[in-house]
Amino acid sequence: GFWVYERSFAQGASSLKAASNGRLDLFASVVEARVRRLEPVPATIQLNPAVVRLLQAPGAAHALAANDYLSRLNAHLGSLAVFVLDVRGVVLASSNTALRDDSLRGEDVSYRPYYLEALAGRSTRHFAIGSGGHAGYFASHPIYDGPRVVGVAVIKIGLDALEQTWPMLGAPALVADANQVVILSSQPQWRYTSLAPLPTERRVDLQLAQTYGALRLPLFPLSVELSVNEDSQEVQGLLRGDEAKVSAALGQARSRADFMVLGRSLDGMDWRVLIFTSLAAVRHQALLDGIGGAVSVAFLLLLALYWAQRQRIERQKLGAKLQLEQANAELEQEVGRRTQELTDANTLLRKEVAEREQTEKTLR
Repeated sequence: GFWVYERSFAQGASSLKAASNGRLDLFASVVEARVRRLEPVPATIQLNPAVVRLLQAPGAAHALAANDYLSRLNAHLGSLAVFVLDVRGVVLASSNTALRDDSLRGEDVSYRPYYLEALAGRSTRHFAIGSGGHAGYFASHPIYDGPRVVGVAVIKIGLDALEQTWPMLGAPALVADANQVVILSSQPQWRYTSLAPLPTERRVDLQLAQTYGALRLPLFPLSVELSVNEDSQEVQGLLRGDEAKVSAALGQARSRADFMVLGRSLDGMDWRVLIFTSLAAVRHQALLDGIGGAVSVAFLLLLALYWAQRQRIERQKLGAKLQLEQANAELEQEVGRRTQELTDANTLLRKEVAEREQTEKTLR
């Protein structure tokens, strides 16, 4: 029964892992389609004449033309905002003309990594909560005038579409960024928690960059040990901690606090998606299979015992029959011997009688 249980559980867990990995691949393709496809956009903005004129000669007229271009581009792409910074990190033109955010014209975002990296001549992309409290995925690219960086083009991509895809994973799930901070999750209470303790220096850097606004980033409610396959980018993890704590964090009954942690590192991004798949159904089926196996083994044992008992009874019957036959044979031999003795005695008696009669005749 135990062997059947272990084998059934291993097969069920393997099938569940394959299905979960398939859903993770689908989720990764959604990220690719809805987020990463817009990453190259900032590199094309420097080709627009209105943007070039604005950076060369800032002014209201040039800003109006650049704003119009960026607004039309943003509407076409379906992004949250597209904007251009000068070398000081101040927004010169933007598709956003009213909403309080990084992209609002006149906003100083010189503390943001997407500005600092691009100013140094590097394209960059990362998650951040905007100055107005609206989270997004920022991608930036330097704008050149010859060899000089004269500005920075930025696109802010919304993540609401990803929030709507949790049902396809069919289990509690999260997305963590390069800092191992949960930025998206099917469980609202997990959002903006840290999968691992953040060093003090890193916390200071994040606060200066206001990556997560003023959020304190408490530890994730569960202890998760992750291992990454660098070739396949597959992630596997173990849940550590008290069963009741695991159950509460995952919103499951205590008797079902049994989960497999799987994940995927998203190509070209420092993000990981993790899915917490319940093993309760697999374990239940394995238990049923184990019980069925145990019953089958017990039945076979009983059948073997019955057969052995029947064989023993047959042997006993055969032995009794042989003993009876032997006793009958011995009895027949004894009867024959006694009969022969009686016959011999009668013969001797008749002989003696005849001899006596002969003697009597002779004496007369």
